Amino acid sequence: MQGMENVFSTTNHESHASQRRLLSASLSESNLKQFERVIAEKANLAVERIGEKMKKTGAADVMKRWLFMATDIIGDSALARASECQRKDGILSAEPQNPKPTLFSKLYRAGEEGMSQQDIISEAQAYVVAGSDTAAISLTYPVWAVCRNNEVKRTLVNEVTRLPDGYTDNALKTAPYLNQVIYEALRVYAAAPSALLRETPLGGAEVDGYWMPGGTTVCIQAYSLHRDPNIFPGPGSSHRYVDARLERQSPATALWPEAGEKTLNEYDRTSPSK
Repeated sequence: MQGMENVFSTTNHESHASQRRLLSASLSESNLKQFERVIAEKANLAVERIGEKMKKTGAADVMKRWLFMATDIIGDSALARASECQRKDGILSAEPQNPKPTLFSKLYRAGEEGMSQQDIISEAQAYVVAGSDTAAISLTYPVWAVCRNNEVKRTLVNEVTRLPDGYTDNALKTAPYLNQVIYEALRVYAAAPSALLRETPLGGAEVDGYWMPGGTTVCIQAYSLHRDPNIFPGPGSSHRYVDARLERQSPATALWPEAGEKTLNEYDRTSPSK
């Protein structure tokens, strides 16, 4: 909502800390598992539609299908599907006495404890946007990149075809090549590669040996940093996937220069090991 702050845009430390406390637990691995069946159903449907289009025309707009899928998933997991809900005081809620769990359940309860309805709406809008377009981009580029490299495609197909029937998210943790392909795609084709602005504290701060007065806007250009060989050896090599050092590298470390909350949330939703 225009003029309203949310966890992505606020510069107020206290407000940000409060909002993160309400939202971060819902994105934990244990909490996200309750949505695994819904996510799998919608992902399978998206792949099915892509396959149908490929058979008919020889090409498919995967970005469109991933966007439809991601929008359905974030709408279902964050807000609960409108067809199963009724509107009460401007907030979607299922049966009041037996509400459907969502990523925002804690936020709704906070509304009863003092968080305004407008604040809740602002957070919901931010998550719908952050959980749809960026997820679609983060799924589109790995498909595109893998299709352009036959060696990578063969290795990846050989690994995933060994997965058991009806595999779950936990089973995908044993697919190291798949995980590294995803991490690398998020590095090279980040969904939000622009410079994300930060502001120095009121008392000023030293940044890389330079003193910055309070209130100075600073940023890191993620695109360049993600290609710095001092940080990511061989940044243009497809063989980075099989580098043993990278298998031990935390995804959070590789993604930190990007967008923090927004990009790491994409990692949570798109990575098979989360």
